[in-house]
Amino acid sequence: MAGKRKNKTSFRAVLEVASNLVGSFFPQRHLPRVPERWWGDEHRERDTRIRPFRVEFSDEMITDLRARIHNRRNITHALRGAAHAYGTNADYLNHFLDFWANDYDFKKREDWLNRFPQYVTNIQGLDIHFMHIRPPNPHQKLVLPLLMLHGWPVTAFEFVHVIDNLLSEREDCDFVFEMIVPDLPGYGYSEGTSKIGLSQYQMAIIMKNLMRRLGKPRFYIHAGDIGQFVADSMAVLFPDRVLGLHTNFAFSLRPETLVKYVLGQLYPSAVEEPRYQNRMYPLADFARFYAENTGYLHLHASRPDNVGHGLEDSPVAQASWLIQNIILATRPRDLLVPNGNLPQHYHMSDLFDSFTVYWAAQCMATSIRSYAETLAWFQDPLTAVILMTPTRVPFAAIRFRHELIYQPDSFLRDKYPNLVQALTMDFGGHFAGYEEPAALADSIWTAVKKMEAFTTRKDITEGLLV
Repeated sequence: MAGKRKNKTSFRAVLEVASNLVGSFFPQRHLPRVPERWWGDEHRERDTRIRPFRVEFSDEMITDLRARIHNRRNITHALRGAAHAYGTNADYLNHFLDFWANDYDFKKREDWLNRFPQYVTNIQGLDIHFMHIRPPNPHQKLVLPLLMLHGWPVTAFEFVHVIDNLLSEREDCDFVFEMIVPDLPGYGYSEGTSKIGLSQYQMAIIMKNLMRRLGKPRFYIHAGDIGQFVADSMAVLFPDRVLGLHTNFAFSLRPETLVKYVLGQLYPSAVEEPRYQNRMYPLADFARFYAENTGYLHLHASRPDNVGHGLEDSPVAQASWLIQNIILATRPRDLLVPNGNLPQHYHMSDLFDSFTVYWAAQCMATSIRSYAETLAWFQDPLTAVILMTPTRVPFAAIRFRHELIYQPDSFLRDKYPNLVQALTMDFGGHFAGYEEPAALADSIWTAVKKMEAFTTRKDITEGLLV
């Protein structure tokens, strides 16, 4: 036993030396000041109003959607035993479409989506839609702004159940949350742009300006999926505005992290506890998994409009494209189950809500363009530079069992040295806002409490930006 501990310690030392050596070749750069761009029509007048907004599923939209579903061609049957391995299973797709057209209560769900106050305001030429939820706060606790950023293929409404869990104050916390929950540009009811270049760091500027419009110069962030790329850019570019960053999609792309990742396979116990090693190794299994299951990402990143045009025209295509990807990100093994076990993990109304918002807002093409812009590292190297730049913003993570990537604390500290909390769960998947809202909210509560302790009250109350 002593020999094993000695070998582990020795290998960790080798890893540390190797990773530090590689990291030294990529020193932290002084990032240039990124100019703010105008993303709307050039002739559009500047408008700083904050206008009320309500979701509306119009009768015309509902009639048209139902007609397209009812008039669909016969869908080619799945191969025997394939379930969703070749793509969305035809039998389940037919079942899903029939429910959407015949049983989904559009007007009832419209009311549900309008439970929280919603607004639209124009930021840099684009109308940005957001929910703004102020806490009851009967005990006059400190009110902390919390910006919540979603990913694809969901919208701000992924967080409706999380909001419910964040609205009720906790006795062990001397603060409450005021939540600002926007649709990212091009998603849901936030306007997309007609101009090339709306990358994650450009979205970060828009989100920063949204918070400034709302009178929130400093704020916390929770983010996942594409939203985490945006949030990371905010933490790197505007560290004096971001009080802390919490995510359920935690990763570091620092060169020293990648060195530890690869060399760690030689001695996994040197980088992670045995019970979590199968979330990282063997690397060959994960390479095979990503090669087999990320075709959608390559299409989104290279030819988003080729995919987007068909998805916006056909509810069959949209449902087929989204269902398989949601199953994959929820529990990969459920691709071999005929219904993907979706009813086991979700309130199905939430998924139908998301699909309906994407259809009504006609945002499939504009949403998946964000992949092309975020991964356009050769055209815009600053996107990669920001991803590899460390930030001293307090950071916290919750790692659900079936998340698409897993990294231990030592990896995350390469990017986020001020890691205050990292929870590892034995349940849950990628869409935590829908799947595990209570666990996600609890992690946010405890993380912010630790971040508040990490950052003194003086730091919070003095030197505020305007």
